[in-house]
Amino acid sequence: MAWRKRHDGESDGGTRRRGPGRFLLYFMGPPEVGDVNAPRSAPLPTIEQTCVSCGRPMKEHVIDRTHGKSATRCP
Repeated sequence: MAWRKRHDGESDGGTRRRGPGRFLLYFMGPPEVGDVNAPRSAPLPTIEQTCVSCGRPMKEHVIDRTHGKSATRCP
């Protein structure tokens, strides 16, 4: 981390001014932008995933996770 020099020549390490903000950003996340009173938008639609082997939807497949690795059984 680079130490920043103040205008009067003394260094404060750069953590005194931005330290609490970085701490709160870690726990609270970035600020929400926009109108506070506006209704929230609808969630994005889910995308149907297809199998790379057979091209059919993954809902039709059986996923076996018994031996530590997952194996997909195509219908």
